[in-house]
Amino acid sequence: MVKFLNRESFCALVGMEVNTFKSLRQRGQVPAVWGDDPEREAARGFTDTATFLMMLADELYENLAISRERSAEIAARAFMVFTDRWQEVCDGSAALVDGKKPSAEILYGVVDMAGAEPICVCGAFAQIAAEFVAPSNVVTVNITRLAAKLRRRASDLGIDIEDFWHPERWPGRSSAEWKAKASTGLQTSPFCPKGRPA
Repeated sequence: MVKFLNRESFCALVGMEVNTFKSLRQRGQVPAVWGDDPEREAARGFTDTATFLMMLADELYENLAISRERSAEIAARAFMVFTDRWQEVCDGSAALVDGKKPSAEILYGVVDMAGAEPICVCGAFAQIAAEFVAPSNVVTVNITRLAAKLRRRASDLGIDIEDFWHPERWPGRSSAEWKAKASTGLQTSPFCPKGRPA
């Protein structure tokens, strides 16, 4: 079951002042997670998924110097992270928190190829490099390490988000059929869904 966080807990997990988040939300510079209007979301509460995506947007802005608007757009399309590669992210982030080396580190981001539409990617560095040999631009965040950061913050703050790390919370992820089909290959999807402007 999805738990909702109040704004203070959400911002503490993201690592952002509440007033900064309010300003970003008013300017439309946060990932549009469920298409909710901001007031409804604030009244209902924030999900751990929204927390992770806001951390991703902030990472893109703070460490890669991407505009707030573009960072929010990239993060909002990161739902592919929660499909085939999520178990690896969960396992890898837990290993990092325990001081161990993860078996895989998963990246998420956008690849620009000359003369083509941008592509969202989710996979290991070697997979991205092998698939996109001569990109004009690549922007990625190590989401395994970002997830480890979220785990540590939640533990330090005493905020329970344990359900977030279980694949069973995502519809169908606990079934044997899904596990048999789960891929460790590179995931890709168009950055802009059809019919939506860039």
